[in-house]
Amino acid sequence: MKAGLSLYTEKTKVMMLSKDRMEITITINGQQLQQVTSFVYLGLTLQEFGDCEMDIRKRLGTERSAMKSLSNIWKSWDITNDTKVQLMKSLIWPIAIYGCEGWSLKQADQQSTGAFEMWGFRRLLRISWTQ
Repeated sequence: MKAGLSLYTEKTKVMMLSKDRMEITITINGQQLQQVTSFVYLGLTLQEFGDCEMDIRKRLGTERSAMKSLSNIWKSWDITNDTKVQLMKSLIWPIAIYGCEGWSLKQADQQSTGAFEMWGFRRLLRISWTQ
């Protein structure tokens, strides 16, 4: 303990990222650490199989809610489209991409985020989905 740091083992959990469920045993000072299948770290839900679909859906739902709460801005004719796009980039997108560094995207996840981006810009620019 040269640095004077100590580990609080009652709150420390262990998770192993793997395709197959594997039991691991880590013991510190005679106390075995609990293995978990998922945990939340800085708002990001990490799962042992590396699947981020649940977290991506949660983020996109939060973003959709933020988009709808600003609908009076998106519908305004007094605000230019360039300003609306800048507002979307600065207010809405940070909500969606917070914690995305930990995501492991599958092709379906990429498609859903792309479709959501298209929905946001269509709503912002008042373009019907049929056009």
